[in-house]
Amino acid sequence: MEQKNNKERGSVIFIILIAVALFAALSFATTRGMRGGESGVEKEQAKLLATEIIQYTNSLQTAIQMMQIDGVNDEDISFHADFWGHTDYKHAVAQPEENRVFSPSGGGVNYTKPKDDMNGGADWVFTGDNRASLGSEIGTTEADLIMVLPKVTDSVCAKINDDLVGSETIPDEIDFFSLVKFNGTFAAGTKLDIAETDYADLQMGCLRSKAGAGTTQTAPGKNYFYAVLIER
Repeated sequence: MEQKNNKERGSVIFIILIAVALFAALSFATTRGMRGGESGVEKEQAKLLATEIIQYTNSLQTAIQMMQIDGVNDEDISFHADFWGHTDYKHAVAQPEENRVFSPSGGGVNYTKPKDDMNGGADWVFTGDNRASLGSEIGTTEADLIMVLPKVTDSVCAKINDDLVGSETIPDEIDFFSLVKFNGTFAAGTKLDIAETDYADLQMGCLRSKAGAGTTQTAPGKNYFYAVLIER
């Protein structure tokens, strides 16, 4: 009788051990699957954010083209608006509403503040202090009007480039470029340039800065989305 009970207890313990092992295996598989799902969600989110950035850029390019057609000179295009909380974009001679990109009477563009998941929420920068020379000179050696989104995350930067050229590579900028805000004055002091041949002559993309310092230059090791608004 005692021998039979010992056998029964042994069988129960064996069954419990099998159940514990199966539960552990199931938990591992579930956790692994969840991690894979999160990764997929993150990639999809990065793709959506990249699309938002490109579409918003296209709306700015179109608005400025229409302003030029209406006779607004390059130097008279103004990004000044009250919502900035500063006057860095204000021209020495105040521009009328029809010359302002963010005015209903001008470009008619609603300013969209970048989302935290794009770049920590840092504002767009509109600058006329660089000439775009991506593989070869874009336009002439005159400074171009360029919009910049600073400190873009790696995942969003990679998806932007994937959408534009079919590669998630983030090319290195040759040196650094200026982030001085445009107030009507163009100055081709620095050159926006990369060595990657796949990005040659591309007027929009995301790159990694190699140098720079302060608030008016790109920071080393950070990603920057750029787009040429006016090629000069």
